[in-house]
Amino acid sequence: MATSIKMIQKRNVVVLGKTGSGKSTVANRISASDTFKVLKTAKSVTSKVSHCEVSLDDQQSNVRYDIKVIDTIGLFDNSPNTARRTNAAIIKEIKEYFNKNIPEGITLVLFVFRQGRYTQEEEDTFKFITDNFKSNISDMCALIITNCDGEDDAERKKIIADFSSHAGQTAELMGKGIYAVGFPEAKKMRKTLEDDIKNDEEILRNLVKKSGEMRLGKELFEPTFWEKVAECTIL
Repeated sequence: MATSIKMIQKRNVVVLGKTGSGKSTVANRISASDTFKVLKTAKSVTSKVSHCEVSLDDQQSNVRYDIKVIDTIGLFDNSPNTARRTNAAIIKEIKEYFNKNIPEGITLVLFVFRQGRYTQEEEDTFKFITDNFKSNISDMCALIITNCDGEDDAERKKIIADFSSHAGQTAELMGKGIYAVGFPEAKKMRKTLEDDIKNDEEILRNLVKKSGEMRLGKELFEPTFWEKVAECTIL
């Protein structure tokens, strides 16, 4: 019997957010790997932008998804490995990485927020990111709220509703929706959480698979007006 040929679809997803929000954990769960270093700390261990490539098969649709997952440096970080870089420098580094290593563009932008109080710093983080990228990314954006370990569906819906009521324009930007997930450490994990973890991983991967072929490339990461002014000033 001849083996059917799988249709191949390409997806590129970038993970953005504040230091300690769980970006690297989300990136690892999507890629089904431990590529990106994770520590249970509020300090950043992501000192540079990096990506990994993974293929995921969808048996029902006979599609193979070739996915690039890009993990980025956390913003508003005071830990030693990033203390000398301003938020503007970090955003510039992210853009340069994309122009050099992901020239084909992206299909999904995942913002990551750790469950808790939506503070002024959280608001500043989202505003800083969105101000530095093009305004037409809403249709490609989703928000992942982490640290929802053990919360049932009703509690997660409340977490999402609370975030939406406090976050205003940030919540409205998330055209692909807002999702609450939890990935506890293995040594702390109760047996009853295993199914929840698998479901949360599937939520993330389905988001990537369904993000579509629409891509934003250099037009998303080209220098902003203020970056151009800064470059002219230096020259």
